[in-house]
Amino acid sequence: MLEFLDHHHLWATLRERSRLSKGRNFVAVPYLGKGAAKLLALARGDVLLCALSEANCRNGSVSPREVQVLQSRGVRVFIREDLHAKVYLLGTRAIVASANLSEHSRHSLDEAAMHTSDKQVIREIK
Repeated sequence: MLEFLDHHHLWATLRERSRLSKGRNFVAVPYLGKGAAKLLALARGDVLLCALSEANCRNGSVSPREVQVLQSRGVRVFIREDLHAKVYLLGTRAIVASANLSEHSRHSLDEAAMHTSDKQVIREIK
């Protein structure tokens, strides 16, 4: 399955796939804005890779509070300051998108993504 997601379908699909996932979720997004922890159903054992740095916290690209909320739920957080990719591996589905994990992305930007369940793609993302 390969499907294009426009802005109107992207966030509904991200939320639904994170909620329905039976396995571990892996999310790689550079930026997490205010309200990010509410956007996906991330929980204990899930993994988040983000561009958490002092500079990104100062300029508001990464909210330390949102990172703390996710960590308090048991989400494992890893840092890669040069991260630019936005990849959501939610169970057996992958969404490669332009969208960061933020309310700004959800409500203000015209985002797009490709959604797949192709097993080869899933393996390569992992």
